[in-house]
Amino acid sequence: MIHADTNVVIRLLEGNAAARAPLEARLLPLRGTGRFLLTSRLTRLECRVKPLRDGDAALLALARSAPRCAGWGQMAWHQRP
Repeated sequence: MIHADTNVVIRLLEGNAAARAPLEARLLPLRGTGRFLLTSRLTRLECRVKPLRDGDAALLALARSAPRCAGWGQMAWHQRP
């Protein structure tokens, strides 16, 4: 499992083929192993900033659906007692 910060996820969602290729090559061996990519709620929200600002409904839909359909996990944040 790999933890992906916002920059990685944005590149996967918005990047051209050349930008995505090294990331996809690194993730390929992990596909099919369950939740191979772990990210946070904050990252998921940050990936929606540009599509919302630009009014790009297609990119916003991709940002909303990609984690679920790609098998990404989401970290659970717990508050300290």
